[in-house]
Amino acid sequence: MTEIQSEEAKPTAIIIDDMASMRGIARIMLNAVGCDVVGEAENGALGLTLYQDQKPDLVLLDIEMPVKDGVSTLKSILARDKNAYIVMMTTVSNQAVVEACIVAGAKDYIVKDEDPVTVKYRLNDVVTAMIADTR
Repeated sequence: MTEIQSEEAKPTAIIIDDMASMRGIARIMLNAVGCDVVGEAENGALGLTLYQDQKPDLVLLDIEMPVKDGVSTLKSILARDKNAYIVMMTTVSNQAVVEACIVAGAKDYIVKDEDPVTVKYRLNDVVTAMIADTR
């Protein structure tokens, strides 16, 4: 795995997840693959506001959250910014839910319960693809 490192500014990211422990793990992994985490939110409503304030390059978004779930948050963000780069990162592994998220505009879907090394590799692949898409 090649870590993202360059002279350019690091890609920015926000994490929207109701579990503080998962936000912490996601922050560590995003930092490890070269992202600068510029904010965190514990539900989709706060996450939508955070997205509008920060305009990050990447959003890591959980599905099952209080107040506003991830699927409706995904749709709300994309309604405001069709180019938003959103990756679902959740424990939900139901194929129908995965497909619904991809059809709605999510760029990828990572299952949190996977081995941490696998999740880190997947995040690295996501960041690499995101950077390639913006050039």
